[in-house]
Order: sequence, then structure tokens, then C-alpha cells
Amino acid sequence: MAKVESERIETATMSSFFIGLPYGEFHKEKISLLREFVKKYPYDLIAFPHVIYPKPEDEIVYQMVTAIKEDVSLENKEAVGENSYLTWKQLSSYYLPNELSLTVSFLDLVNFTFSIKRGNAL
Repeated sequence: MAKVESERIETATMSSFFIGLPYGEFHKEKISLLREFVKKYPYDLIAFPHVIYPKPEDEIVYQMVTAIKEDVSLENKEAVGENSYLTWKQLSSYYLPNELSLTVSFLDLVNFTFSIKRGNAL
């Protein structure tokens, strides 16, 4: 099994190069540029959302921590951000179907199980 997996990974990494594609209005120009780039060169785009916190409402916590770090006062007491985990519907609105499919394939390549049994890593 390990040999098959290593051959699959070796083949994929030798024949494919991936570029992470961000999302959001502030990346619109970069997204267009990258999509044009992969039409000319042998790279694949995969979904690469910038996740900082689990829920959109947690943006306020991120702003608080940033304010403390930068030693400034926090103006807003509420905030909703877009750097959280996305639903499949949200992902589908930002990314093309082939980009999502390639992302799933890429994640299959890097997926592994780490388990500990009787104090020893297997």
C-alpha cells in the first residue's frame, strides 16, 4: 500500500504544479491574472481561501488581538469577516468547478492518518 501511495504522490508532484487561488473582491485582479496565466502554462489552480477564524462573527476577536498587538484602541465593537471556513455553496461562488475538483484531488494526495498505539507512533 505504501508503495502505491508513494508512486501516486511522486507521479503527481512530478507532473503537476499547483497555484493557490485566493478569493474576495480585494483579490479580483490577481484572480484574473492567475486564471489567464494557467491557460498558457502547465500549472493547476486550486482553491486557497485565507482562513483566520472558524466563524465570520469571530472577526471581532481577530480585530481585538490585532489592536492589542499594535497597541491601538478598537473602534468597532462588532464585526463580521470573510476569512472564516466557507460552505460548499460559498466555495462554489468563488471558484470554478475544475478548481474545486483539483483542490479535492490535491487534498487526497496530502491526506494521511496519524495514530498512536501503546505510546508509539505508527
